[in-house]
Amino acid sequence: MILDTNVIIRLMKGDHDVLRLLESWEESVSTTVVNVYEVLKGRGDLVSLLEKFVIYHLTEMEVKIASDLYKRLKSSGRAKGDVDILIASIAISHNETLVTFDRDFQDMMEFGLKAVILG
Repeated sequence: MILDTNVIIRLMKGDHDVLRLLESWEESVSTTVVNVYEVLKGRGDLVSLLEKFVIYHLTEMEVKIASDLYKRLKSSGRAKGDVDILIASIAISHNETLVTFDRDFQDMMEFGLKAVILG
């Protein structure tokens, strides 16, 4: 599973509900380089937490997926921000489930994103 920025921030703040939920899943915990950027630009104190994560990077494959996803969302009248599209493309590329509190990702599920939207 890939944790979105909002889930990582709740973990950093000690949200026990999120921690219990993650402990109940047996999948490895990962995030994307895009989420790392978002957290570091806002908080900057993530180094020890990141050591526990698999971090997926952005490659040409994910960029192609993101480009296609952007076009499909835009043509359906549901355009999203580039950051969310890049995160979704990395999750799609690695066949991972995105765990998030952000309902904007729901529109991307019909285009191949697997997501668990909390809250």
